[in-house]
Amino acid sequence: MKGPNSPQPPSPTLQPGPPVSFPPQPATPVGAPTGPPPTAKPPGVPGPAKPAPPVRPVAPANPAPAAKPHPLPAPAEPRLNKHAIPALLCSFFGITAPVGVYLGRKARKEIGQTGETGDPYAVAALIIGWAYLTALVLGIATYLIFAVGGS
Repeated sequence: MKGPNSPQPPSPTLQPGPPVSFPPQPATPVGAPTGPPPTAKPPGVPGPAKPAPPVRPVAPANPAPAAKPHPLPAPAEPRLNKHAIPALLCSFFGITAPVGVYLGRKARKEIGQTGETGDPYAVAALIIGWAYLTALVLGIATYLIFAVGGS
């Protein structure tokens, strides 16, 4: 127990002591170059080489617009050649078979160059047209042999 005569803890007051000295602060801001100040050089006297300026990337004159997400279009179906069907029709109608053969040859050439569809129609037109022309030539030859040669 503590009574009125018991010792008290010392009070937290400053006690006099020797003076504290701090190191002197520099007059230049932190990070500033130190050393002797630069001196002016007479013209014509080479000095230390200057560092090269930093290289900046060159931006394109017309940057491409940002790509916008969009659904892909459906692939286009190959087109049917415009001469394939008329060639087949002309070959079927006997008397126009030479026109059908011509259009069939033209259609096959265009199909090979452009990648269009319709090659089966053009081939059928050629086969039917040449078959008709062959039958026509053989029929005329037979007629001439029997009709003219038999008299």
